[in-house]
Amino acid sequence: MIPLIVRLADERGWNLEFHNPGMIYFPREMKDTPEYRRLLGTTDWKQVDNFLTDLPETPYKFIISVREPDERPALDAELHAYFDPMPDKISIVASHPLLVEGLPHGINKAVGLAWVADYLKIPSTEVMAVGDNDNDVEMLAWAGVGVAMSNGSPAALAAADTTVPPVSEDGAAIALERFVLR
Repeated sequence: MIPLIVRLADERGWNLEFHNPGMIYFPREMKDTPEYRRLLGTTDWKQVDNFLTDLPETPYKFIISVREPDERPALDAELHAYFDPMPDKISIVASHPLLVEGLPHGINKAVGLAWVADYLKIPSTEVMAVGDNDNDVEMLAWAGVGVAMSNGSPAALAAADTTVPPVSEDGAAIALERFVLR
């Protein structure tokens, strides 16, 4: 799968990166934006010369970033056209106005949240999940209380039980007050 996505990214000039726990791998010639650098924060990252030979381990996901939010729908559609016929291998999901991710099929935030809840012996009916984009859909549907930001993607809004204002208006804090601290 890595050679295919690398070839597609090279042919189309996509901003490709690969992720492993604790590390993000970028090409030596990064084509990112200041907005994207802010998204990264202080995450550990490393530049490599060649994705096909220089990744020290098999990545668990890839992300392609766009420069402007209005570019994402076309990217999302093109990735779905390539990978949807192979549903057992990879899932494509929009995760931010500037990002589209490719993950192993069946891996999503709901899987991780369910694992944590099971480990802590908390039933899903007692779990609140907060999200705003397509990569949150399964988690919002799984949780006993799924909360979407009011400016969330249509899929996130449809999966949620309720909405709160956007993060910029303290939506997550409002959700905590309403459903956890009540």
